Amino acid sequence: MKRAWNSLGNRLVISPRKDQIRMSAANSTDGKDQTEPRLNLKDRWLALFLAWLIPGLGHLYQGRRFKAAIFFFCILGTFFSGVCLGNGKSVHWSWKSDYRTYWYPAQLMTGIVAAPAYVQGIRQNPKEIAPDRGNLSLDRKLSGECEGTLFDARIGEEEDQILNLDGRIEIIPSAGAGFDRAVSGEFTGFLEPIPGEESPFEEKTPVKLKVTYLRAIDPRIFPSPNREFIVEVEGETTGEKPVAIRGSIQGIVLNSRGIVDSYCAPLDTVGLEQAHGNLGKYFELGMMYTMIAGLLNVLAMWDAFEGPAYGYSDDEEDEKPTGPEPAGA
Repeated sequence: MKRAWNSLGNRLVISPRKDQIRMSAANSTDGKDQTEPRLNLKDRWLALFLAWLIPGLGHLYQGRRFKAAIFFFCILGTFFSGVCLGNGKSVHWSWKSDYRTYWYPAQLMTGIVAAPAYVQGIRQNPKEIAPDRGNLSLDRKLSGECEGTLFDARIGEEEDQILNLDGRIEIIPSAGAGFDRAVSGEFTGFLEPIPGEESPFEEKTPVKLKVTYLRAIDPRIFPSPNREFIVEVEGETTGEKPVAIRGSIQGIVLNSRGIVDSYCAPLDTVGLEQAHGNLGKYFELGMMYTMIAGLLNVLAMWDAFEGPAYGYSDDEEDEKPTGPEPAGA
């Protein structure tokens, strides 16, 4: 519609004729239909999928490089900030009766970086792990650099000793079929007194211990590069005067779990308790960051599908008379 002002300063609205309406529709500002986007969005459904797969990829496909870079760095930066805050445990899938991750769909909207959590939950269902992990056993050889504690130890004639240790351990599962915690292997390293605790040794002492039984092991698929264990051992020091040792080792094998078995892995009951106990508020804060990243990517996906939020207008700006202001009524 055209607008004008009469001599008294009052606004008049003049309805256009039908031929003017047809001309306006055919000849918009840029010679395009009002509903036609300014840029070529290409295949919108493919752009939508790519925008979900990797934030910014759909915009890169459409040639919108600046937005692609913004979405990629901002959304993935938010997501992995949450992963780091939660020490790798913030994104996981579980559908146990007592613990269900209802928030996972929001995390999944971040794309392929969150999708492995569902696959990991299928590979190792938390429902199948006993609350005390009593049904877990070792299914393959575990070896590597180790650090931990020797406890309930009998060293020479002294009992109930506890010392720190570090070295290298190898734990080999029994060849027997079915559930079996009989293992073999060896620990070679050093025992070290714990400050403030009485100890038969005053300094680091080399030892060689034989692994005889597996008391506990954490799940093979778990969100940590280190694998926890408790084994029973027996052996002796390797110094000038060997001293017999018998006890248990509780420790971790460093970097013994690859990214395939640790990234977005599920948490069993013990793992969930450890996450809350060790991380506190940062565990839930990490989950919040990853959910926010997913919700932000929903907006980016919509932008890739529908394009920028602008439109065309055939209305001209109101033109007020340039003369003196009309006198008030």
